[in-house]
Amino acid sequence: EGLREWVNQVLEPWESLHAELEEITEAPNDRVLYGLFLTARGKESGIEPPGQRFWTVVWLTDGKVTRRRVFLERDEALEAAGLRE
Repeated sequence: EGLREWVNQVLEPWESLHAELEEITEAPNDRVLYGLFLTARGKESGIEPPGQRFWTVVWLTDGKVTRRRVFLERDEALEAAGLRE
């Protein structure tokens, strides 16, 4: 229920919100790295702010997400995922 409430709060100010999955990589130790490019349009203003690219690392236990971290820099996400370029 708490997650549903948080998602609704995040979505509330937007007329539209689009996330494009750009990358998904399995990482060691039951981790997954994925990259998204997010675009949106404000509900009240109609303004479309510049898109935002970010990367997320999730940790899995028994097929369920047990931890999640979001990064604005891909290199930081790669390090958290246990991957190096």
